[in-house]
Amino acid sequence: MILTTGAILRRITKADLSAASHKLATIILDGIAWRDGYNGLERGTAAFAFALAHLAEKMGVSRHHLTALLSELSESTLELVRWQPNGKFAPWLFRFVGAEDDAALPDVVSATGDTSLSRELKNKTIFAGRIEIAAGTIVYQTPWAALIKAAKSSLACWNVDTQAIWDRFVAFNKARGNAAVPAGIHAPVAD
Repeated sequence: MILTTGAILRRITKADLSAASHKLATIILDGIAWRDGYNGLERGTAAFAFALAHLAEKMGVSRHHLTALLSELSESTLELVRWQPNGKFAPWLFRFVGAEDDAALPDVVSATGDTSLSRELKNKTIFAGRIEIAAGTIVYQTPWAALIKAAKSSLACWNVDTQAIWDRFVAFNKARGNAAVPAGIHAPVAD
């Protein structure tokens, strides 16, 4: 089986676990490295420094209960393995193994040209592109003025000037170092 987030998430949802164990498995999945060598980890491995204390805090449970949850995950079909190869103060490493029956389930990956956000016709993307961020631009000289004006009519900012909204948007993205941001327009279809 090729390890991917989707493959492991499907295994987590199919596993017969308590709700707390499902949450713990999802937290561990969130910490998994998917590029070999990322933070020095092998692909498909998660690392947590001070694992029991850190995970117990994230889960909001005692360390004793966390140990029981980790045991439940290791005995389940997820077969969670944890080890601490570099000594007492090194991070704990976690990995999900097993479930050979998942090899038959192919991972479904969207094609690069797929811009739809939903299979339903009522939520189709009719435009996908990028908004170029340039300081000092006048919103009315861009294709975005009409869209901003239409969107703000149903929001709490209905009476805020369109140029002020655009200026704040540009400042927000400039502060984060964005030269361009992705954009999409959805066309809701009436039922």
